[in-house]
Amino acid sequence: MRSFCGFIAIGVLLPFLVMCKPSTTKQTLAPVFTKTTPADPMVQFYASGQTEIRAKSNFYYALFKRDYDLKFDATKNTGEAATERMPYVGSWYPQNRGGTNVRMRGNSPLEKYDAVFNKSSTAKAADWERKNHTVGASDDSAAWAGHCNGFSAASSRHQEPSKQVVRGDVTFYPEDIKALLAEVYMGAKFYFLGGNRCGLVNDAPLTPPGSRQDPLTMGACDDVNPGTFHVAVTNWIGIQKYPLIMDESSKEQVWNYPHWKYSFDSRTVSRADANRIITGSSTDEYKFNPNAKQFRSVAMTIYHTNAFVEERMTNTVATEQRYKAKAYYYILELNDAGDIIGGEWVSTSQRDHPDFIWVALEPMPGDGTPYSANPNLDAKEILKLWAESIGADPNNPPTGLMEPKLATEWGRFPKFDVQINGANTGAAFAVDDAIEILLKRKEGLSGATVEAVLDGNRVPFDQSIAPRASLSKVSDGLHVLEIKWKSGPITVDEQRVRFHVIR
Repeated sequence: MRSFCGFIAIGVLLPFLVMCKPSTTKQTLAPVFTKTTPADPMVQFYASGQTEIRAKSNFYYALFKRDYDLKFDATKNTGEAATERMPYVGSWYPQNRGGTNVRMRGNSPLEKYDAVFNKSSTAKAADWERKNHTVGASDDSAAWAGHCNGFSAASSRHQEPSKQVVRGDVTFYPEDIKALLAEVYMGAKFYFLGGNRCGLVNDAPLTPPGSRQDPLTMGACDDVNPGTFHVAVTNWIGIQKYPLIMDESSKEQVWNYPHWKYSFDSRTVSRADANRIITGSSTDEYKFNPNAKQFRSVAMTIYHTNAFVEERMTNTVATEQRYKAKAYYYILELNDAGDIIGGEWVSTSQRDHPDFIWVALEPMPGDGTPYSANPNLDAKEILKLWAESIGADPNNPPTGLMEPKLATEWGRFPKFDVQINGANTGAAFAVDDAIEILLKRKEGLSGATVEAVLDGNRVPFDQSIAPRASLSKVSDGLHVLEIKWKSGPITVDEQRVRFHVIR
């Protein structure tokens, strides 16, 4: 059985073989996957969801130069992706049918690719697909192994191909180009916006919030916290008008779809009502988040673009079949300021909620494993085919969101590095009461002195070769460190670093 492996803050989408049609195979109740703990700042999934929300806000800032809007009253109750970002309909290329090595109009897309780009090579994309992205009917994953993550990533990042493209004596039809895009995006860079994969088989029961051993910590299969879910949807789709990808299955099977539209209704509820809605108990005690001061009961409907067993062009699919809607129900927890700080799933959503939410970045070369993209494809050549198919310059294809360097190397600058508690890559977080800030000169700063301000207050750095400052009792939340290097009265370099403190 194939599984999903852990991820870092930004990484390659690895074992993520997914489906877009429920399995009808009877399965046992025994869990078949070991839960994987993400190797990023979320050391565990807190019921309050604040660790998740802050981590994702850092990534959001790296892309859009603004923080997540956490005010519930400011969130838009409707939103949809911009027209040019509307995900197209396609296929999830099931592996029990040969994956993307399926013949639609003449030879398969991979056979056509080999004939043009691998003509003189012994490495063939079609052969690799047959060996690595194909399963038999008796395979445990036969009903759901496929390219749904590749389809979702490509569909959320690219306009649908519309014209045939000729290379030599080979014609690539739009359907062929869509299949090639789905294949190369099996190896897309990605960023998780919340959640975690649940490894329980479909018949295994989920633990309701009221039965958790530790009410403050979400269970392994509570998946994305509703607070994180709400903030991600309303900021990405509502504000940025950018689609998100979600695994709609709350258990072992993975069913990714590109989501592009939502609407929600809400009402204010009391602490006792929130507890009753979550647990069925009439007690006033709310044990899931001691910082929650206000509560909202939310019903959100979110829409995704559909995917089929066989490739289809969007304009050939009836409108009612192109898009599907699903409703989710949850309680949001707010602090005194009205910020969303977490939440709990309620009603049917305690059993049926998204596993995880993610956004696709640029494709990467396949690494040769069955869990990645076909290594005998060159994404650059496929993006040229796609660009020509939509009437764009094939030598300068349009790009979607790219991996932001700020999110991975926030403390590295041309003339010096910043380390906070020994780190300057990943996500800018500090989790200790005491924070040590170290500055490492690189070039052009010999003899310069440093001046630094944290949230408007001067930071006393020593003036050694590697200036250092120690701070204690820094408050929770976002902080901005402004650093200036001066040679006499002249500023020779200045930079800003954002970081969060979490306890």
